[in-house]
Amino acid sequence: MNSTQSNTQSFEEKLMNLLQFSGLDEDNLSELITIVSGLHDGGLRNIYVNPRGTPVIDGLTVNAVLEAKSLGVVLGDLVTKTPRLGGVSVFPYGIIAVEQVGVTIELGATVQQ
Repeated sequence: MNSTQSNTQSFEEKLMNLLQFSGLDEDNLSELITIVSGLHDGGLRNIYVNPRGTPVIDGLTVNAVLEAKSLGVVLGDLVTKTPRLGGVSVFPYGIIAVEQVGVTIELGATVQQ
């Protein structure tokens, strides 16, 4: 096993340990953690993950900070390749010129018909 695989497993295990009492059933949580791990592997760093939904927890909210110059590539991949994507919002950081952006990603329950 190479170091990338062990880092990914470590990241997934840490998320599972942190979110095991979030109120999400185990299968749903496992699937969402796999998605978040894929976002991490895709370049998102400094990720903060929290349960989403009131009163019923139905997904995860992922927050990250990106360099503004990489936003286009990351958003393109995020929107087209992320399953169970509920929404994405971007907030610019920088006084004169935007240097970094905060990204909030909603994962979980999709609209049911």
